Amino acid sequence: MKKEKITVKLNMITRGAMAMALIFVSFSLFKGVTNILNAFLVPMALYLCCVNQEQKQIFTLYSAVIIFCFLFFNIQFFFIIFYCFMAFLLINLHEKKVNTVLSVLILTITVSLSFGIAIMLTDHFFLTNMYGIIMKVLKGNVFKYAMMLIFEGALVGVSQLFVSKMFYKRVLTIK
Repeated sequence: MKKEKITVKLNMITRGAMAMALIFVSFSLFKGVTNILNAFLVPMALYLCCVNQEQKQIFTLYSAVIIFCFLFFNIQFFFIIFYCFMAFLLINLHEKKVNTVLSVLILTITVSLSFGIAIMLTDHFFLTNMYGIIMKVLKGNVFKYAMMLIFEGALVGVSQLFVSKMFYKRVLTIK
């Protein structure tokens, strides 16, 4: 019994270290325009790490990731909070076996709102001007901005859902 618990804890520590390394590499490589790749890769790394884990272990990892991100990639601070939420949402959608259409809708809305809110919070707290730059590119058209967020949300949400389903089946066979 004790050997089994130690193996489970070592498995979680190993997965957590892998997730931290993938997040570090992802945030280091994908900046600016390519930052949307982080919206896909980071929640997937967290998802992979946290499938079949207890809530306490999941939130411990999320806390460590948020602190790590604040220390090394502080501009990504609000985004990482939403990425953790997206990974947690993916886990729950799979565990509760929510149908695909509803899952896509939930993920699209969540990702779209997360992007918008994270951009606003980052601009406010870190004095960046991401929203202003995007609005200049879109010539001040708020409708185009909303459509861009929805398109990004759908792209990331659908991708996450289908890839996470493949991962979920694979991780279940590893037990």
